[in-house]
Amino acid sequence: MERYEMAELLRNKANVSYDEARRALENSGWDMLRAMVTLEQEGKLNPPHGTGSGTRKAPQGKAKEEGLLIKVLNWLTGLIDKGNQHRFIIEKGGRQAGSMTVTVFVTLLLLLHGFSLFLLFLGLLMGYRYRFVSEVQIEEAKFAAREAERAARELEDWHTVNSFGGESAG
Repeated sequence: MERYEMAELLRNKANVSYDEARRALENSGWDMLRAMVTLEQEGKLNPPHGTGSGTRKAPQGKAKEEGLLIKVLNWLTGLIDKGNQHRFIIEKGGRQAGSMTVTVFVTLLLLLHGFSLFLLFLGLLMGYRYRFVSEVQIEEAKFAAREAERAARELEDWHTVNSFGGESAG
């Protein structure tokens, strides 16, 4: 970049005259950053027209707003994920009549709160029971049921082999 172009660029960025920009660049060895610092130290760094205040406050405020927004969105995403890992179970007589994720349950409660509460109360009167279960508990119960089924098959096979062996011996 030629010196003229550098001075023009600094003039536009710092909102100073061409002579001030060129002098700052010459004093800083044509280093753009040092020239900006020099102009700022001299109090000649003017905000761009139409902004009213310094250029630094708006980006910092915007960054704080974006940081807060990101924190809120992360919290909400975590909450939804946790709700999707748990289920609302409806049971009657020891058998499961229905289930849904806690996220869906809470959404229905918020959107249709009066109707949802009426249905929950009516279900209680009709003998339904409600509980919350995590996906981990459901997986553990399924694993225990598979293990119990495997053990029952092994016991049945053992019994069949032993009863067959006992009949041929007698």
